[in-house]
Amino acid sequence: MALNAASAFFNPQVLARMIGAGFANIPILYGSGAVDVDPTMPYGKEYLGLTINIPYSSPPVAWQVLADGVAGTPAAFSIGNAAGTNTTPETETVLRAYWGLDMTSWARSNPLDPYGEARRQGLEGFAQILETQLIAKACDNTAGIWAAYINDVSTSSDPLLSHDAVVDAKTLLGSEGYNDDFVLGAVHSHTIGTLWKRKDSTGRPWLVENPGEVTAGGARIYRLAPLGIPILVSDLMPVSIGTGPGGANVYTSAFFRRGALALYLNPNLSARSVQEPNTDSQLDGLNCYFTAHRRKKLQNRAKPGTALVTHQ
Repeated sequence: MALNAASAFFNPQVLARMIGAGFANIPILYGSGAVDVDPTMPYGKEYLGLTINIPYSSPPVAWQVLADGVAGTPAAFSIGNAAGTNTTPETETVLRAYWGLDMTSWARSNPLDPYGEARRQGLEGFAQILETQLIAKACDNTAGIWAAYINDVSTSSDPLLSHDAVVDAKTLLGSEGYNDDFVLGAVHSHTIGTLWKRKDSTGRPWLVENPGEVTAGGARIYRLAPLGIPILVSDLMPVSIGTGPGGANVYTSAFFRRGALALYLNPNLSARSVQEPNTDSQLDGLNCYFTAHRRKKLQNRAKPGTALVTHQ
């Protein structure tokens, strides 16, 4: 196959735009709706490491019924915190995700479309690293800020994750936990193994798998019966080694309502390229600026969207 300048040329700026255009369709956390993805964040390199306010709109502006000729009273529509005020806005730090490619001449001239394959790999890998950040945010109880929304059963008579433990976690969210149900649970692989073995008093399994039910990526979907909550299995879920009774490990499982987490992405990826003469290759680097956030309260609600269960 003859190579020419056109076929061997790879423009990282094109790839950056292709990947940025795919952000809105990344199936984060199974595409369950547990994460609100906003691919319009304006903050870039100049904000790296800085703290930004998480956008919440003010409480809903009420419509007014007025007689003919009576002037309406406008209400401010502002960006504030979850309660709709500007006094204590929720904040987060801007982060940078880097993806580097060593693009050889052979790869650049591949007739199987190096742009398409690089876009696929880039979005898939980006989704994985975003899930890592989101799970870390969801389970971070630094200084006990989420203690009111953790159901600890690790020292109880039934120290394993169970149907009752999840129901008690829902109750921590008050009426919101029942009117706005969990859309996803995330557990460690050890936990999914114990769930598979557990059954109710009539012998029915607590974990079920509906034939043919898979994620957009083809992964099996397990559901916690009878609640019907889909379960994501990830060894990113925290494990406290030897901290339970008798030196048992303590695992954390997370359960999310819709919009419990938020992901803000700057769609304008920066792209840099340099030719490497020693290897006859092209080094391309893409950078995306983003922030991941666990909401302290859902929009115009009194409670957060996440509850945790700690168990053996």
